[in-house]
Amino acid sequence: ERYGKCKAKLVNFEHGMSKIEMTIYEGKNREIRKMFESVGKNVCFLKRIKIGDLRLSGLNRGEVRKLTKEEVYYLQNV
Repeated sequence: ERYGKCKAKLVNFEHGMSKIEMTIYEGKNREIRKMFESVGKNVCFLKRIKIGDLRLSGLNRGEVRKLTKEEVYYLQNV
């Protein structure tokens, strides 16, 4: 299966592990994992930091917060 273009940036390489920041534009099911699998690499951890213009910052793993009215409107109209 082919996926759309993405941007990838090597952020860190330490102890044989690479930390890569990726930007994708479609978000198909398991897209990043499948991309890495196609070149023989495993993904150990993924963290979503942004959806469109909505940044997902300020929360620890497992925490939640209510969206503002503006955020809900934005997501309904993406």
